[in-house]
Amino acid sequence: MKIGIEESKIENFFIVSVFVVFVICYCMLYFQFILSNNLRERISDVLTEDLSNYDIESYISATRMASFRNYQLALIIADTYVEKINAREMSNSENSEKNVDIGRNTTDKNKAINFYEMAINGNPVSAESHIKLGELYFRENNYQKAISSFKIAAELDGKNAYTLFTIADYFFKMGLINDGKSILRIACNIVDGLLPEGLRIMYEVTGKVEDLYVITPRNKVSLMSMGSFLRMNKMYDEAIKVYKDVLNIDSHDQFVYAALVNVYTDMGDIDKTLSVWEESVKANPENPDALYGLGLAYQKIGNVSLAVENINKAVKLADKNTPKINIVNYHLVLMNIYFRMGEYEKCIKETEEIISIDYKSAKAYYFKGLCEQKIKNDLRAVVLSFKKAEELEPEEIQYKITLANCYKDYGLYKSAVLEWKKIALVKGYERKAATEISELMQSLQNSNVTAEDKGLF
Repeated sequence: MKIGIEESKIENFFIVSVFVVFVICYCMLYFQFILSNNLRERISDVLTEDLSNYDIESYISATRMASFRNYQLALIIADTYVEKINAREMSNSENSEKNVDIGRNTTDKNKAINFYEMAINGNPVSAESHIKLGELYFRENNYQKAISSFKIAAELDGKNAYTLFTIADYFFKMGLINDGKSILRIACNIVDGLLPEGLRIMYEVTGKVEDLYVITPRNKVSLMSMGSFLRMNKMYDEAIKVYKDVLNIDSHDQFVYAALVNVYTDMGDIDKTLSVWEESVKANPENPDALYGLGLAYQKIGNVSLAVENINKAVKLADKNTPKINIVNYHLVLMNIYFRMGEYEKCIKETEEIISIDYKSAKAYYFKGLCEQKIKNDLRAVVLSFKKAEELEPEEIQYKITLANCYKDYGLYKSAVLEWKKIALVKGYERKAATEISELMQSLQNSNVTAEDKGLF
């Protein structure tokens, strides 16, 4: 019986002890949380211009011991000292006090370092504290310690591409080209999206194309980014080589052929452009975009018949998977070609195809009106086509002028005057509009009957 009572007392004592320890730990954590937030709020309330004179010491005394066990609090305090240094540097710059190096306040710098080290002791596996400490050492030109901090951060956070990217940039600034290159390569392999900026930095540092190959992963997306970078920087031969490497990976990728064409176009090499499109069609005989590209290439060299032939093939191959904008572009090119050739019936047919797909195509209505003027004696149809084009794109001045001239040609003087009054509001056309309006008003006076009077509209 006594043994049972003793066991019960021990059990109760254990429960109470655990509860007391839990309450103490909870209170400590809550206390540290309150201190952290309190410090954050106090700092955020301080204006930048006053931060250089901010008395951090008055808020640290109560938190110093807690910060040994709370790395986040230590990090906040360290960051605050760095912000204080920054504020002093800004104040120094604004006041042009070049002879006073206020920003390098030794006391604040040492305190920042001290609290960063506390944060590291509190959480040795966090790369953030190591990076910030490295950045502070870098600012002080203490490259040896900066390198040490950055290398530790890279080891701790070796799968975080953004951390590695930052470290690589600092290594380049300190002249550690090979180390920076190695880390940048890892970062770009982890996140493809970092490659364009990585290529820019790498080329600025070394100016060597071979170094761009080092940091570029061997996949289509990355190689396309590299090719784009090379083309943008007018390194055309290197860009061609990269795009051909991509074609070795996937010879059916239409976007690669288009990118290669863009390079040759920039170089002004029409023959090579045509050759690439021919290769594209061979690799993708059922791809309408390839045939369309080949048609455009033939058009540029003046071979209109082959241009029309290939673009018509593209139209026939287009299906529900072909983007509508692409199909519209096919018909737009054919429309332009037929108009220049004087084949107005075919041109009208193309405009109608375009309108059936995109009823808001002002250009189609405009060309439809031009063709109707040539072959039809239908005043109403011509005016309606031009008017529709002007309504769809009211900012296009050529449509307004064409419509106004159309009104004039058919004796619609009142409508022509109204249209020229709209044109007069466009900068640069005031004088021309005034002249046209004057002539139209004279025509109105000399003409007893206008088309409007005849009830045509």
